[in-house]
Amino acid sequence: MSYFIIDNINIKHSTELIEIMFEELFKLKVDCYTHTLYAHNLVSFDTIFIIKLLALLDYKVSPLWKDNAILSIKIFDPKTKQRITLLYSLNLFNTSLNKLLISFNCDTRKGEFPHLFVEVDNLNYIGNKPDIKYYSLSNFSLDDYNQINTSNWNLTEECLKYLEKDVLVLLEVLYKVSFYYFNEFGVNKPKYMTLTSVAMSVLGFNFYYDKYQIKMIKGSLERFIRDAYFWGNVGLIIKKRKEEAERESRTGEGCLPSRKGRKSE
Repeated sequence: MSYFIIDNINIKHSTELIEIMFEELFKLKVDCYTHTLYAHNLVSFDTIFIIKLLALLDYKVSPLWKDNAILSIKIFDPKTKQRITLLYSLNLFNTSLNKLLISFNCDTRKGEFPHLFVEVDNLNYIGNKPDIKYYSLSNFSLDDYNQINTSNWNLTEECLKYLEKDVLVLLEVLYKVSFYYFNEFGVNKPKYMTLTSVAMSVLGFNFYYDKYQIKMIKGSLERFIRDAYFWGNVGLIIKKRKEEAERESRTGEGCLPSRKGRKSE
């Protein structure tokens, strides 16, 4: 599903895009009443807008946060009795989609789009392709730019193609990464929300044995070990003292006073 603000279903505002998208998602016929969706950039203000709008539309929204970052959003539709869980795939990969495509030798390639070209008054633009300077938000080479058709460049069509490619790219990456973890370590990656939880699962299933248990140290031994956690503080003090010494040498401050002129005791 791809939508544009001005298209044949007469969408006038970005909030309507979100509303229609979730209506269509909850209409999908699935074998179970809960399905999981991934977004690579489900973070910052986007999340706030989505949560606020869904709550106003009478969906039951349950976000999960950690350290001011979103981990997941569970959305329940009282009409269809279905539940959708949104996960943030960057928590699993911690790198860009382009780098993931190269790392896992994916067939799909991420598209390019002139983000800086788009304005409120040119959403229906059809004409010569935008200047290469409008592609500055992406790693776009001159050779790639020259392969774009010079005339009849359609902003709506290019935007939708770009978004659809992003979805296909993320789908292939998720499939290949999940396949790798399952084959190599027997871990079902879609069960986990973060790379840390995946790593813990890999450790537990493959490298953790009862006879080599990692002990939880408490009491006096724990306090003794924690007393050694001073490297950062020592480094900071040394740096600060060095800066003070350099400043004193430049200004003459900190020198011992001459005995000349002092009263004898």
